[in-house]
Amino acid sequence: MYRNLILLLATYLVTLAASQTITPENTLTNPDPGAVLPRSGFQILPKRAPPKKTPPKVSPLQQECKDIKIKEGPSVSKGHSAQQLLTASCNVPGTNKKQYSELSLDRCLGWHKNNDGSGRLVAQKHGAGLSKAGGECSTCRYLNSNPNMLCYCAKVRDNEKTYMNPVTATWTGPVFYNLCKCSMSHIWTVF
Repeated sequence: MYRNLILLLATYLVTLAASQTITPENTLTNPDPGAVLPRSGFQILPKRAPPKKTPPKVSPLQQECKDIKIKEGPSVSKGHSAQQLLTASCNVPGTNKKQYSELSLDRCLGWHKNNDGSGRLVAQKHGAGLSKAGGECSTCRYLNSNPNMLCYCAKVRDNEKTYMNPVTATWTGPVFYNLCKCSMSHIWTVF
């Protein structure tokens, strides 16, 4: 009895398999000999296009000025760090001319002291944020990133101090700032 049932089931499956037709829409052309083909009716979708890379936003400072750098200027007084000067060659509004400009960052940055003993740079006209009255910052660099300025400041928490300033022999720590905040409010009026 089981033998007849198995024979009947096998005959049914062979007949079913033989009656299936292969149409061009559900076959692969030149299939890989080792590939496992999908069942009929299975739809293979094309790969998605990679996401479009959006160019990074350019700040007004970068749009109007080229060769942006931060360099050391003269020291205000003995025992103090050298001034940190933002330098650039900028377009003169309304003309096709460029003008080289220097700006002491103390003229547009102030220092905000946090409750935990550390501090941060803030946009402030004549804020003296990098001087001894502010964060005692030196060795500033312009970065092509966001934030785009790095300074080493003495008035940070002790566990953040990683660099010895050779001029003042004090330990300093990194403080980052986005100059676009400053340029929107002060640099264009002072430059």
